[in-house]
Amino acid sequence: MKKQLASLCAVWGMVFFVQAEPEANSTTPTIVTKQAVFLSAKQQAVASDPLWLKLLYYKGDINEGDVESFVDDDRFFFADNGKFDPQAEFIATLKAFKNEANSQCLFPARKKWLATQLPEVINSLPNTDCAEYDEWRKDLNTESVVMVYASSQLNSPSSMYGHTFIRFDPYNVEKHSTYLSHAINFGANIPPDVNSLAYTIKGLGGGYPGNFASNPYFEKIKEYNRAENRDLWEYKLNLTPDEVDLMLAHVWELRGINFDYYFFDENCAYRLLELIDIARPSSNLMAEFPGVVIPIDTIRVVRDKGLVDGEVHYRPSHRTHLDNQLNHLPKANRTLAVNLSEDINVRETDEFKELSIEQQQKIVHASYRLIRYLTNKEERSPEVSKRSFQLLKMIRKHSSILPPEPEQPFRPDLGHETTMMSVQVGESNDEIFTDITYRASYHDLLDNIDGYDNGMSLNMGTITLRVVDDSVQLQKAELLDITSLSPRKDYFAPWSWQANIGIERHWYQQEEDLAVQASGGGGVSWELFPEDRLYFMATGRVEYNEGLDNNWSVAPGIEAGYLLTSPLGKSIFKISQQVFIDGITRIGYQFEHSIAVSSEYAIRIHAKRNNNDDVDYDEFGLSARVYF
Repeated sequence: MKKQLASLCAVWGMVFFVQAEPEANSTTPTIVTKQAVFLSAKQQAVASDPLWLKLLYYKGDINEGDVESFVDDDRFFFADNGKFDPQAEFIATLKAFKNEANSQCLFPARKKWLATQLPEVINSLPNTDCAEYDEWRKDLNTESVVMVYASSQLNSPSSMYGHTFIRFDPYNVEKHSTYLSHAINFGANIPPDVNSLAYTIKGLGGGYPGNFASNPYFEKIKEYNRAENRDLWEYKLNLTPDEVDLMLAHVWELRGINFDYYFFDENCAYRLLELIDIARPSSNLMAEFPGVVIPIDTIRVVRDKGLVDGEVHYRPSHRTHLDNQLNHLPKANRTLAVNLSEDINVRETDEFKELSIEQQQKIVHASYRLIRYLTNKEERSPEVSKRSFQLLKMIRKHSSILPPEPEQPFRPDLGHETTMMSVQVGESNDEIFTDITYRASYHDLLDNIDGYDNGMSLNMGTITLRVVDDSVQLQKAELLDITSLSPRKDYFAPWSWQANIGIERHWYQQEEDLAVQASGGGGVSWELFPEDRLYFMATGRVEYNEGLDNNWSVAPGIEAGYLLTSPLGKSIFKISQQVFIDGITRIGYQFEHSIAVSSEYAIRIHAKRNNNDDVDYDEFGLSARVYF
């Protein structure tokens, strides 16, 4: 009885405090602390509950009084110092709910959770009609939640890591199609005139605000599948109805709310994990990412935590469909398809008419898709529209003949992990060495191709230490290393390119010197055989090297290489030349071969010869790599 009376007094004491507390003192830390102690230990416990901290995005140690919310928007807080004080925000929230009934409609997740912790207080609040929120929930009609991964895009730095977002599916989604679903996405607010490289650089330092946005799912399909030509992978989550309800209530709270966007950690994937942790706190997904957050790694963690329900659905992009249709055609028919997309009269030629109806239809399907692909981002001319319509009529004439569907590729979440360490032993310039390399992310040209784009390399945060004669020296440190070998075809002619920023050691006049450099190049590549690349690039390099006559120097150059994928592994041979403006010439020849033992381990060998201003030195090495 005493316990019941004490609890009742504590509850009514809190209600009295919420009603009677002066407005000016509602957010003063000292007064809040005294009042919290005066009210009850229960209130303090609720204000420090892990889910309350998650709902407000607090980070830091609450026991030490050192916390701060990730949210960078005053509209998200009732207390003046709510960004830094969970107790002050807790008390101010209850006060607002009591005195401003409409505030309950702005933060339904807070109210829903508080009702489970302090039902007596919440039940005493004034009733309010949240018609806008209720209508939104009715329109969504959500039964299940799906996490969607948009695969990397080979020729775009800002999308090479991939992207994740969440889809809300209504009841009977299989019957009515996911086109009726809605998606929520967290992203940076980027001005329309910013290029991809500038976005990447500025995004590293939180230079853009980010917020959540909701769209019909068919718009995301248009954006990723069609406009950006990225495959979509859909992972249904096994959330309960109550968990889905809490997630949706919290999504409503985030409308238009700003967070600082950081490319490496506080990004699209990070924010979505927080949503799932709020829906199911026991999953504790955020604990798996104390630092860098890469979208595909979050998919792996969600999968490993047992949150994925059933099979993963693959939605190929328009480019994937196009490649598949054209690659299934014999070379002569592929040429006909390309020509037909440019001139409808090709259908009247003997070469076309001599083919079977099935062969003709496959050509027409490919030609029609090619027109749509090439005009995807531009307004079609009347002539192109007419030709497209004529091809569509030919397709409908034999609608039972369908083009081949793309086979589902290797799932991206089943590919190798994105962090790598290696140990290499070898010989360089007649000295035995041991290299220890750490790479924060992500994938290079010789890593196991399963789940990744061939011809794509994106590495950040790579450091190599070399041990020679019991001494340790920095051999290489790369901030950024990107290569995109997108092959040119008879219907698609992209540029290949590379960029590198870092520190590396070079031999010059029988001595080694560390050079700070930024380099890049552009050119073309071709696919001679399936999954290989032959490429040529013009390059440029800016270097600071105290071993040079002029510490700062610029070097134009060229590079050519051949990347081969075979049952025995992946190999690359490349040759490069750089001519510095002060007359020094560097020529390099390199061969490297990688054997994937599994998705977690690989073995590599490499051999290279370097000619630096008429001084030759060779290097050979054997390394073991582990991905984690």
